[in-house]
Amino acid sequence: MSTKMYRVGLVGYGRIAESAHLPAWQALPGVEVVAIVDPCEERRGAASDAAPTARTYESCAEMLAETTLDCLDICTPPHDHTPSILAGCDAGVGQIVCEKPLAASIVDYNTIADAQAGSGSQVYTINSWVQSDLHRLVTAAVADGAIGDVRHVTLRTLRPDCALGVSSWQPRWRTDPSYAGGGIVLDHGWHQLYLMARWIGADPTSVRARLRTVQSVHAPVEDEAELDLSFPNATGRIELSWASANRTNDGEIVGTRGTIKIEDNQLSINSDRGARVVRYGERLSDSSYHPEWFQALFANVRADVHRHEGVRNLREAYMLVSTLFAAYQPARGAAQLDVVSASA
Repeated sequence: MSTKMYRVGLVGYGRIAESAHLPAWQALPGVEVVAIVDPCEERRGAASDAAPTARTYESCAEMLAETTLDCLDICTPPHDHTPSILAGCDAGVGQIVCEKPLAASIVDYNTIADAQAGSGSQVYTINSWVQSDLHRLVTAAVADGAIGDVRHVTLRTLRPDCALGVSSWQPRWRTDPSYAGGGIVLDHGWHQLYLMARWIGADPTSVRARLRTVQSVHAPVEDEAELDLSFPNATGRIELSWASANRTNDGEIVGTRGTIKIEDNQLSINSDRGARVVRYGERLSDSSYHPEWFQALFANVRADVHRHEGVRNLREAYMLVSTLFAAYQPARGAAQLDVVSASA
């Protein structure tokens, strides 16, 4: 029986790496985090404390020049995603996982897709909410026909502030477009959109967005947004705020035979079959990290049982990038989307 370890290198050691990525990898048998990159000396020290056997590096290029990896895990702010992915493809790393949003533009997306195709690397966006109780329970109810055909989905994420980064490096980087690429639409809208599209079973055809900044601490990026989306046989609405008095997730899924009300800790399903309540293991808004979701996701990536999942994931990323960046376009009216011509 082979004892070969699956070797992982982390790029970026901020809060999401410290609280979710590294613990998830460390919980998986047969996995060794062998290298961690961070430009901040203090964060490299924290990484060494958490993973004593891992070597630390100041740059991704330095790590890739000295280390052989099975997986490159990119946990940096969005401005660094494309350069790190391209470096991983160029180095021939077999599997590359990257935090959302995968790319800062359609041009960057196509560059990534071309590099992935040319290198043979598998590139996955970390769509962690797919591993949530919310996704599992709603998907099962929809597949079972509990509410008939889905015709409308509303998803709402409310927070009193953006998630803060580490104090030693740009703690409010999410409000700086040079690092984040945008505001709450990219930070939370990414997750809400792939959940919505999966439950509806189609890609959006148009998006109309209203974006605003209501608290000066978040300027110049948007801290509140409403996105109205059209699908071939359904509609969707995403409501987002970093300026809420409360921290919660909720929404509603309307079908031809009933509804599913999404609450922070339960689903209420009402249809012609009757009414029932299904509770989650934890409140959706209790944590920004959910390491157990990442552990399940990384286990699937490592197993690589279904090679087509990498293709499907990259295709989904095209839909997400094209839709969310269309929402930022200043033109009035609904932006029509080309969501079927991904170069991947």
